[in-house]
Amino acid sequence: MAQQPKHTVTKTTKRATAQRPSGGKKSAAQKAATAAAVAGAAAVISKKVNGKTIAIAVIALILAFGIGVGACFILSENDRFDIVGQDEITLQLSESYKDQGVDIREYGIDLSGKAKVEADPKLKTDENGEYYADEVGTYYIKYTVSSLKFGFVYKIQKVRLLTFVEESESGE
Repeated sequence: MAQQPKHTVTKTTKRATAQRPSGGKKSAAQKAATAAAVAGAAAVISKKVNGKTIAIAVIALILAFGIGVGACFILSENDRFDIVGQDEITLQLSESYKDQGVDIREYGIDLSGKAKVEADPKLKTDENGEYYADEVGTYYIKYTVSSLKFGFVYKIQKVRLLTFVEESESGE
């Protein structure tokens, strides 16, 4: 006799599923039952978590954060973004300047070769790649890099100024 009611329940469930209105979607009662089950499971889980567990989790999180920050400081200890040579140079109009570039180190990796160099549009270059000017004035050479630290987080750029002056009559 115990088997017959089980068989009847299965037939009833199948019939109810087959006769479900709205093309097989869950009814409001089924949605409410699912929501109640989820809420009940959350209540059971929250009762199992005690204060010690929360305290241990918070301490572990703080410890992991501290280790991460410490490792970041150690790895970036020797980071730099420096102009090689002088930041400001004075030249005569008859002279040219061979750019020395920049020294960029990020987390121990040399990124100097990845620096973008943008020169003042009025500043010209010769066949050797040296900068010169036809007019008296101050011109710039700007260096930027697309990297985690110097390109995205801090947005750093360096600028070298080249000032071209008239040639002195004494030849100096």
